[in-house]
Amino acid sequence: MSRDLEGIPKAKRRCWPVDQWPEADRIGWDLALTPGDPFTPGGLGAGWADATRRQTASGYGRWLSWLDDKGMLEPSLAPAARATRERASAYVKEMQATLSPFTVQGYVQRIGDALRVMAPDQDVKWIARGAGNLRSRAVPVKDKRARLQSPQRLVALGLRLMVEAESKVVTLQSAMDFRDGLIIAFLAYRPLRVKNLTMIRCDRHLVRRADAWWVAFAREEMKNKQPLEFPVPAELAAYLETYLATYRPVLLTRGGRQAPAPISRLWISRDATALGQKTFGYHIERHTHAEFGIALNPHLFRDCAATWIAIYNPEHVHIVAAILGHSTLETSEKYYNLADGLEAGRRYHDAIEERRNRCAPPGGHARKDRTMVQERSIP
Repeated sequence: MSRDLEGIPKAKRRCWPVDQWPEADRIGWDLALTPGDPFTPGGLGAGWADATRRQTASGYGRWLSWLDDKGMLEPSLAPAARATRERASAYVKEMQATLSPFTVQGYVQRIGDALRVMAPDQDVKWIARGAGNLRSRAVPVKDKRARLQSPQRLVALGLRLMVEAESKVVTLQSAMDFRDGLIIAFLAYRPLRVKNLTMIRCDRHLVRRADAWWVAFAREEMKNKQPLEFPVPAELAAYLETYLATYRPVLLTRGGRQAPAPISRLWISRDATALGQKTFGYHIERHTHAEFGIALNPHLFRDCAATWIAIYNPEHVHIVAAILGHSTLETSEKYYNLADGLEAGRRYHDAIEERRNRCAPPGGHARKDRTMVQERSIP
């Protein structure tokens, strides 16, 4: 069994890093990611986002580790020649014993993606077809539908957390609670991918225009490579300003225990650092589990929005793609996309407010007095 530089058997590693791959694989990977110039085409993976590169390399490194563990690596072989239907079938069968169907499909897909760009002259489409077959037959281990909540319930949870925080003395804990409430309400209104939510910077993405706050992302910051701009929901504007003026400074100073940390990110942790994606998920799951008895991760907010629109606002179901950033229009139509996305956001925000206001107590208004509304029916 081969060993790495530290004397640890490679087979013990579930995933080999790129620098431990066989030479032919490393060369093929480097060429696949090499950008082109006006006179020379680049590799097929040169345009991949960093996250795609990491995920694909991880999946392919896992495949190499498995092959080595089974004595089938054969480093002198070309990457595509090493991938046979018999080996792939054995790999899938072994993974199916311990991993979820969608996880297995993902690992197979990454092998196909890696080989497609590393060996463009070889026929490896059968791997992608196999991954597609696995996905079509996959059954979720957990029923996602049972975990969904209506956006108005999520908004109500976020607003309640902020109101309760404001009723207390300003401390590090109340600042965290207010922050979490604002995140949950913001995500309910605008279910961004958590990567984009965490990257928001006060000096770049958060912009004041006339009497409204806007959030703007450049095309290279979005997964679909389309720019995204939208106004902060009117319901949350005052809360955002309170967070910026009162609670964010508390977090930046760790409750007054240090000078303000020089951080431009909008969301700050209790340790005066930028809030990371895992910490985002932890706090959102903690609060939603306490409220609903079911933990919702940030990505489920996107499912909640899409499902709610389909059920309660079906005549505008076409706005789902714009709300979730799934646009597929060509670059020449980018201005149409922008206008369509803004209108979709307004319709979605207004629809949530309409249902919340219907449930507001007599004489109250959900937007004006920040009344917390508990929605009775859940999609």
